[in-house]
Amino acid sequence: QRERGVTIILTTHDLQDIETICPRLIMVDHARLIFDGELKSLRAALGSARRLTLEFAHDPGPLLLNTASLVSDEGLRKNYLIEREDVSLVKILSEVGGDRGLKDVALHEPDIEEVIRTFYQRRNAEQRQSAKVRVS
Repeated sequence: QRERGVTIILTTHDLQDIETICPRLIMVDHARLIFDGELKSLRAALGSARRLTLEFAHDPGPLLLNTASLVSDEGLRKNYLIEREDVSLVKILSEVGGDRGLKDVALHEPDIEEVIRTFYQRRNAEQRQSAKVRVS
């Protein structure tokens, strides 16, 4: 609808609709605007962690990486959390090396529910901290 200059306002609690349909996100809490921008901007501001799954043809044994935190080790499948935006998949794969029998790689961006949850957790923590400072 952008080419026609039309604005559509979608009010919903179905976050998948937002991710699929809306290029811009406005969040209102108790009649106060708390976010206005693109979802990708919100993701970038929160530094939302990505999940990485590495699958191997044979168990390479313990595989700790400097670029990602090991979450679970299931032998042939290892799951990691990438918490920094500047860490690329290429950098991780070069750290893994080519001689370990890597069979498959899956990189999962945080879904919108995770992004919104992180936003509110941080916001609530900031509000609690602010309230403590005012009381002191």
